[in-house]
Amino acid sequence: GVAQVPAADAGVLEADAELLVAAAVLDRLVEAVDLERVLAEQRGVGAAEGALASANTYAIFGRVVEGMDVVDKIVAMPTQNGDSAVDPVKIIKATVEQVTLPPEPVPGDPELEALFPSTVNGESFTADSTNGQELRAQIPADDPFGQQVEEALGTVGASLEDLSFGRASVGTQGAGVNVTAFKLAGGDGAALRTTLLPVLLGLNDLQETTSTLGGKDVTVITDGPDSPEALRFYTYANGEVLWVAQGSEPWLTDAFQQLP
Repeated sequence: GVAQVPAADAGVLEADAELLVAAAVLDRLVEAVDLERVLAEQRGVGAAEGALASANTYAIFGRVVEGMDVVDKIVAMPTQNGDSAVDPVKIIKATVEQVTLPPEPVPGDPELEALFPSTVNGESFTADSTNGQELRAQIPADDPFGQQVEEALGTVGASLEDLSFGRASVGTQGAGVNVTAFKLAGGDGAALRTTLLPVLLGLNDLQETTSTLGGKDVTVITDGPDSPEALRFYTYANGEVLWVAQGSEPWLTDAFQQLP
């Protein structure tokens, strides 16, 4: 058989419960993820390979891509003391072939992460991100919320693969800021404010007002006129990206001043 070493990386998405935008996106987009199922599909683990792995006897360091029937026959051979085959199995000939593997996918959206400021109010502000391919792999096709997201994106001629998002935060809800960025590849980020964002926020009485923050014209989204600060979302669109922030001063103004 020809052995090929697989590479499977799983990104673990975490949400800060105090920061509603990041929590809404992460929790609702990936709540139905079965990580083990995803990994098994990526690795293509077959029945015989799974049996070897579950036996806790052999180290699975590669995947047989041709001649698995030979492996099955070896596994099925009768053994004796020491778990050696009654009829010895010999490798008559072995060759090494050089193969070209597909490039490893780049996790997240590095270009989107680079748009975030590195510090806010003098404090470190590190962003991470998730791209559309990762979202597609993690959200089952029959997930109701995922279908709502797909429908919202469909109204602007996009799909889940076209969406990526990044997030960064510092401090707490009452003394800090959380910034989430939604990027619509090849599209208008401003369109996400009226299509995707209402689905993600799930507000009962969504209202919009305009304001200026950090030299940027922003749209403030609230859950009714008496919405508390925790349910006040400051949005700003630039090119493909819709920026959504929650927080308090002086972090809010400093963050918006540094956005592109």
